[in-house]
Amino acid sequence: MKTSLIAAAPLMLLPLMMAGGDAQGAGTGLEGVPPEYVQAVMDAGSICTEITPSLIAGQIEAESGWDATAVSPAGAQGIAQFMPATWKSNGVDANGDGVADPFDPIDAIASQGRFMCGLVETVKAYVASGQAVGNVVDLALAAYNAGAGAVQQHRGIPPYSETQDYVAKIKKLAGKYTQRSVSASSVVATAQKYLGTPYVWGGTTAAGLDCSGLIVRVYADLDKPLNVRTAHQIITQAGTPVDELALQPGDLIGFATRGSGHYHHIGIYAGKDPSGNRLMIHAPDVGGHVEQVPLDTAYWLGMHWQAVRI
Repeated sequence: MKTSLIAAAPLMLLPLMMAGGDAQGAGTGLEGVPPEYVQAVMDAGSICTEITPSLIAGQIEAESGWDATAVSPAGAQGIAQFMPATWKSNGVDANGDGVADPFDPIDAIASQGRFMCGLVETVKAYVASGQAVGNVVDLALAAYNAGAGAVQQHRGIPPYSETQDYVAKIKKLAGKYTQRSVSASSVVATAQKYLGTPYVWGGTTAAGLDCSGLIVRVYADLDKPLNVRTAHQIITQAGTPVDELALQPGDLIGFATRGSGHYHHIGIYAGKDPSGNRLMIHAPDVGGHVEQVPLDTAYWLGMHWQAVRI
């Protein structure tokens, strides 16, 4: 049951974009979640890096046991058990039907992610200002249970057994809902299968791929579909940032014109050749084909890089 009201972070919901993709198929990437809710959970767990799909799933199990019609004795409603006042401030119309409804699972799950990411920002501010100490996710879960004011007052997780038990319970439940991991070598090997595939703008199949379509296709083949589509979305929302000096094969690299902040191209880091030159697999442009190219050239080095690891 949510007890605090916050100004939450903006919600960004992105549809699964891949050949043959749908919510049912996406379930293979997040085990344990009812198939009809997989995509909603993946979306809600992609709003901010701290709140993962697994954590969202653990909370929903704890709150309602995946019952979209649940109503608690205290009046909490729906699959995510929002109190009416909290829903008024944080509920969103995620499915576009014109109504933000706590009993609509798609709306409620999206709002759950939005609410939790807002709490993350709140407790981050506490930590930055010295008003609280602790792991940001733990503090956000504590704020969810006891209120952000209680976290601020006690400078960390409040000394309430209910809240302490809640934090531990959600983290344990999150472990049930695992996203299948993929190895770095499998990412590179899968991408190499598409070498020579013609560039097709918007393409996500073996008949043709664009730069982000290659990434979408590789992760679909690895049974871990992404819920983002463009190069900019993949770089800013799908992975954990990696320093350029710490690149590992399988990492994704986004490229932006210096000063623009928009990643217009993306590739897969493929490691180094015998001479130590860094390599990338990418789909270059119209008229080209998927290829493996050296990275340490004036063209690539002249751009702003951002690497992420999924």
